[in-house]
Amino acid sequence: MDYNRRIVLGFLRHIAETRDKQHAGKASARFLGDSKTTYMGMVGEWDFSMRTNLPIDLSLRYDGDHGIDFVSEAGTIDVKTYLKPYNLLCEVDKKAADILVLAKFSEDGCLFLGWEWSSNMYSKPIRRFHDKGPLNHFKAADELNKMHSLYRAIGIQ
Repeated sequence: MDYNRRIVLGFLRHIAETRDKQHAGKASARFLGDSKTTYMGMVGEWDFSMRTNLPIDLSLRYDGDHGIDFVSEAGTIDVKTYLKPYNLLCEVDKKAADILVLAKFSEDGCLFLGWEWSSNMYSKPIRRFHDKGPLNHFKAADELNKMHSLYRAIGIQ
Protein backbone atom coordinates (compact mmCIF):
# COMPACT_ATOMS: atom_id res chain seq x y z
CA MET A 1 0.00 0.00 0.00
CA ASP A 2 1.44 3.35 -0.97
CA TYR A 3 1.89 6.39 1.25
CA ASN A 4 -1.02 8.37 -0.23
CA ARG A 5 -3.43 5.45 0.35
CA ARG A 6 -2.33 5.23 4.01
CA ILE A 7 -3.00 8.97 4.43
CA VAL A 8 -6.48 8.63 2.89
CA LEU A 9 -7.30 5.60 5.07
CA GLY A 10 -6.22 7.49 8.21
CA PHE A 11 -8.44 10.40 7.21
CA LEU A 12 -11.41 8.09 6.52
CA ARG A 13 -10.86 6.28 9.84
CA HIS A 14 -10.95 9.63 11.68
CA ILE A 15 -14.20 10.66 9.97
CA ALA A 16 -15.74 7.22 10.67
CA GLU A 17 -14.81 7.38 14.36
CA THR A 18 -16.23 10.90 14.63
CA ARG A 19 -19.47 9.83 12.92
CA ASP A 20 -19.76 6.81 15.22
CA LYS A 21 -19.40 8.95 18.34
CA GLN A 22 -21.87 11.49 17.02
CA HIS A 23 -24.47 8.84 16.09
CA ALA A 24 -24.13 6.70 19.23
CA GLY A 25 -27.58 5.59 20.38
CA LYS A 26 -29.40 6.72 17.22
CA ALA A 27 -31.26 4.52 14.77
CA SER A 28 -28.66 5.31 12.10
CA ALA A 29 -26.00 3.76 14.34
CA ARG A 30 -27.27 0.17 14.04
CA PHE A 31 -24.20 -1.83 13.17
CA LEU A 32 -24.07 -5.38 11.89
CA GLY A 33 -21.90 -6.56 14.77
CA ASP A 34 -18.58 -5.02 13.74
CA SER A 35 -17.19 -1.74 15.11
CA LYS A 36 -15.40 -1.16 11.79
CA THR A 37 -18.63 -1.02 9.76
CA THR A 38 -18.62 2.77 9.30
CA TYR A 39 -14.95 2.75 8.32
CA MET A 40 -15.41 -0.09 5.83
CA GLY A 41 -18.38 1.71 4.30
CA MET A 42 -16.40 4.90 3.93
CA VAL A 43 -13.51 3.09 2.25
CA GLY A 44 -15.99 1.51 -0.19
CA GLU A 45 -17.52 4.92 -0.89
CA TRP A 46 -14.06 6.49 -1.37
CA ASP A 47 -12.99 3.81 -3.83
CA PHE A 48 -16.30 4.08 -5.72
CA SER A 49 -15.85 7.85 -5.91
CA MET A 50 -12.31 7.41 -7.26
CA ARG A 51 -13.57 4.92 -9.88
CA THR A 52 -16.59 6.96 -11.00
CA ASN A 53 -15.56 10.56 -10.29
CA LEU A 54 -18.83 11.04 -8.40
CA PRO A 55 -18.32 13.35 -5.39
CA ILE A 56 -18.09 11.70 -1.97
CA ASP A 57 -19.78 13.27 1.06
CA LEU A 58 -17.20 13.47 3.85
CA SER A 59 -19.42 15.53 6.16
CA LEU A 60 -20.34 14.20 9.59
CA ARG A 61 -23.93 13.47 8.47
CA TYR A 62 -25.60 14.23 11.80
CA ASP A 63 -28.82 12.56 10.62
CA GLY A 64 -27.09 9.76 8.69
CA ASP A 65 -26.99 9.40 4.91
CA HIS A 66 -30.57 8.09 4.51
CA GLY A 67 -29.17 5.26 2.38
CA ILE A 68 -27.81 7.52 -0.35
CA ASP A 69 -24.07 7.74 -0.93
CA PHE A 70 -24.04 9.22 -4.45
CA VAL A 71 -26.31 10.92 -6.95
CA SER A 72 -25.76 10.05 -10.62
CA GLU A 73 -27.47 10.42 -13.97
CA ALA A 74 -28.86 6.90 -13.51
CA GLY A 75 -30.23 7.60 -10.00
CA THR A 76 -29.15 7.57 -6.37
CA ILE A 77 -26.53 5.00 -5.34
CA ASP A 78 -25.80 3.20 -2.07
CA VAL A 79 -22.49 1.31 -1.88
CA LYS A 80 -22.74 -1.74 0.43
CA THR A 81 -19.25 -2.74 1.58
CA TYR A 82 -18.65 -5.99 3.50
CA LEU A 83 -15.73 -8.18 4.53
CA LYS A 84 -17.63 -11.22 3.29
CA PRO A 85 -19.93 -9.98 0.53
CA TYR A 86 -21.84 -13.15 -0.29
CA ASN A 87 -25.12 -11.28 -0.84
CA LEU A 88 -26.36 -7.81 -1.63
CA LEU A 89 -28.77 -6.79 1.15
CA CYS A 90 -31.72 -4.42 1.06
CA GLU A 91 -33.49 -3.86 4.37
CA VAL A 92 -37.19 -4.78 4.42
CA ASP A 93 -39.60 -1.81 4.68
CA LYS A 94 -36.82 0.77 4.38
CA LYS A 95 -36.53 3.19 1.48
CA ALA A 96 -33.35 2.46 -0.44
CA ALA A 97 -31.32 4.33 -3.03
CA ASP A 98 -32.27 3.59 -6.64
CA ILE A 99 -29.10 1.54 -7.19
CA LEU A 100 -27.34 -0.76 -4.72
CA VAL A 101 -23.67 -1.68 -5.30
CA LEU A 102 -21.94 -4.60 -3.56
CA ALA A 103 -18.26 -4.20 -2.66
CA LYS A 104 -15.69 -6.45 -0.98
CA PHE A 105 -13.70 -4.48 1.60
CA SER A 106 -9.94 -4.24 1.32
CA GLU A 107 -7.66 -1.51 2.60
CA ASP A 108 -5.65 -2.02 -0.60
CA GLY A 109 -8.72 -1.17 -2.66
CA CYS A 110 -12.30 -2.41 -2.60
CA LEU A 111 -13.50 -4.78 -5.29
CA PHE A 112 -16.90 -3.92 -6.78
CA LEU A 113 -18.75 -7.19 -7.36
CA GLY A 114 -22.00 -6.05 -8.96
CA TRP A 115 -25.13 -4.00 -8.61
CA GLU A 116 -28.92 -4.11 -8.68
CA TRP A 117 -31.87 -1.74 -8.90
CA SER A 118 -33.45 -1.50 -5.44
CA SER A 119 -36.88 -1.88 -7.05
CA ASN A 120 -35.83 -5.39 -8.15
CA MET A 121 -34.57 -6.25 -4.66
CA TYR A 122 -38.04 -5.97 -3.08
CA SER A 123 -39.15 -9.19 -4.79
CA LYS A 124 -36.13 -11.17 -3.56
CA PRO A 125 -36.19 -13.63 -0.64
CA ILE A 126 -36.07 -12.30 2.94
CA ARG A 127 -33.71 -13.38 5.71
CA ARG A 128 -32.23 -12.10 8.97
CA PHE A 129 -28.43 -12.42 8.68
CA HIS A 130 -27.55 -11.55 12.28
CA ASP A 131 -29.43 -12.36 15.52
CA LYS A 132 -30.21 -8.71 16.24
CA GLY A 133 -30.01 -7.47 12.67
CA PRO A 134 -32.88 -6.34 10.47
CA LEU A 135 -34.75 -8.46 7.97
CA ASN A 136 -33.25 -8.06 4.50
CA HIS A 137 -34.13 -8.92 0.95
CA PHE A 138 -31.02 -10.54 -0.52
CA LYS A 139 -29.47 -11.47 -3.84
CA ALA A 140 -26.34 -13.58 -4.27
CA ALA A 141 -23.23 -11.68 -5.37
CA ASP A 142 -22.74 -13.88 -8.43
CA GLU A 143 -26.27 -13.07 -9.67
CA LEU A 144 -25.80 -9.28 -9.69
CA ASN A 145 -25.52 -7.06 -12.76
CA LYS A 146 -21.95 -6.54 -13.93
CA MET A 147 -20.29 -3.28 -12.95
CA HIS A 148 -19.45 -2.25 -16.52
CA SER A 149 -23.18 -1.82 -17.20
CA LEU A 150 -23.51 0.54 -14.23
CA TYR A 151 -20.43 2.50 -15.27
CA ARG A 152 -21.97 2.96 -18.73
CA ALA A 153 -25.31 4.03 -17.19
CA ILE A 154 -23.62 6.75 -15.14
CA GLY A 155 -21.52 7.93 -18.09
CA ILE A 156 -18.07 6.46 -17.49
CA GLN A 157 -16.11 3.58 -19.02
